[in-house]
Amino acid sequence: MSGNSDRVIVENTIVGAELLVCLLCDFTVYAPAVPVVPAIAEVFGLSGETLARIHAEQEGKRSAGRMRDHLRAHSPEDWLGRIRALRDDLAALRRQNLALDAQLGHMTRVNQALDAGITTTTPQETADATQ
Repeated sequence: MSGNSDRVIVENTIVGAELLVCLLCDFTVYAPAVPVVPAIAEVFGLSGETLARIHAEQEGKRSAGRMRDHLRAHSPEDWLGRIRALRDDLAALRRQNLALDAQLGHMTRVNQALDAGITTTTPQETADATQ
């Protein structure tokens, strides 16, 4: 697989700095930070940071590969169920947003009425007074 594919998997499953988490279940891949060890790097004629970067790239590829293999093991039904749940969650958030917009509109009208010196007690009276 290409580095781009690995990057997409990591970007979409990473939680925190060292953990990849499946989007469908509780499977995780731990990808620990790579320490800088100058003594070992010297043996290979590299700086500690260079060896750590190489090791981190290799560990990233291994971690992305393990997560890719796991994600492929999920059935299309698993993925479709998750997509359906996300779509339902999005619809609920949109409904909440509409309700909040309506409340905000009402509060704006109340504030306009109060600014105009009109005191009202119901949304209809407020709407009537600000029109």
